Amino acid sequence: MRSLAPRIRASVARGFTLVELLVTLVVVSLLAGAVVAVVIHQTRAYDLSTRMREVVAANRTSVSFIERRLRMAGFGVDPRFAFDFGKTGSVILRDSSTGPDELVFFARAPGFNRRATTTNATSLTLDAPLTRPFSPGQVLLLICPTGSGSAYVTVSGMTGASTVSLFSASGAFPRQQVPACSDPPYVLKVDRYRFFVADVNEGGRVRSYLMLDQGLEVVPGSRGGFNTTTDRFPEPSDATPWDGARVLTAAELQNVTPLAADVEDFQVAWMMNRPEGASAPTPPVAAPDADANWIFGDSAAEQPRPGDTAPAFTDAYLDGKRFSGHPANLRGVRLTLVIRSTRPVGRRGVRPAVENRPAGTVPDAFYRSVITTQVAIRNMLSRSEFAPVQVTSGGGS
Repeated sequence: MRSLAPRIRASVARGFTLVELLVTLVVVSLLAGAVVAVVIHQTRAYDLSTRMREVVAANRTSVSFIERRLRMAGFGVDPRFAFDFGKTGSVILRDSSTGPDELVFFARAPGFNRRATTTNATSLTLDAPLTRPFSPGQVLLLICPTGSGSAYVTVSGMTGASTVSLFSASGAFPRQQVPACSDPPYVLKVDRYRFFVADVNEGGRVRSYLMLDQGLEVVPGSRGGFNTTTDRFPEPSDATPWDGARVLTAAELQNVTPLAADVEDFQVAWMMNRPEGASAPTPPVAAPDADANWIFGDSAAEQPRPGDTAPAFTDAYLDGKRFSGHPANLRGVRLTLVIRSTRPVGRRGVRPAVENRPAGTVPDAFYRSVITTQVAIRNMLSRSEFAPVQVTSGGGS
């Protein structure tokens, strides 16, 4: 009988055939391809999600920054001067239907309170040295302790840490005559906030930024001469961001603070004091804006008018002058910030229409975050600036 051992050994020793190897390679390749495709898809989805989160986070942070400061608008400041649209004869356009808007207001710094030991028409001496000297352009409010007088003045420089030089008085805000007080006046700091959008050249790449300009000359000689007509230093601006036609200079960048990059639009609507029910003047007054809804900047290119009749301290709250188009009658601000992603994300779209600015016309692949908020300006209900409370050691005031 023939032995089966050689046949069994031959069967055991035989390996995979070429067909089997090819089939195995094809299957493994398909599985590997599927795994790679899933990894690539997940990576792209994560990258897209990260870019979107970064844009939304930048938008929320910027809007929150503006909101906190906007709530202080008009604090301790005469409402006639709280929002800056220029003045009669030199009105400054803050609203635009073809580009971003600007938002400019004043608020007193709650934590700053000094006394002036000596004053004259062009200088004053503080009762205590400053750890951080005033920059030229800083607005100060001087108030007599008895309430007999007050004035807004503008710093031109400092000698040492206590002697403050002032720009010569023009009689108008913020260069009024230093008041003659029987006692040393209070010296209060009034901060200016100007939010605007402008292009910045970053090594050949132009990006549009939301900027904060506080009207100060941080670096000596970097702002040019003080404008005695507008009572401020020249304002850096860019009427049409994203076109690269005008970028902020190195000197201008020394005096502004960038808040957010890739800002595509910044729109502002100004809500005025309006009659409601029993809170209506007699005789009735007409709405000051174009579409008669008591809101400037929401449909037409318009803004509060400093040339309108301003309410005075003695005017009653239902006086007709408190319902004019003057900035002193502002009661709320609605602002919208549009920020787009740094790089395309593959989704086609255009810049959205906001307030009185139409939507963009050229589709692109950028992701956009749009946040709108509305802030009530409670401090505008006050009819004048106010002096600090003086507390004595005995607990009286």
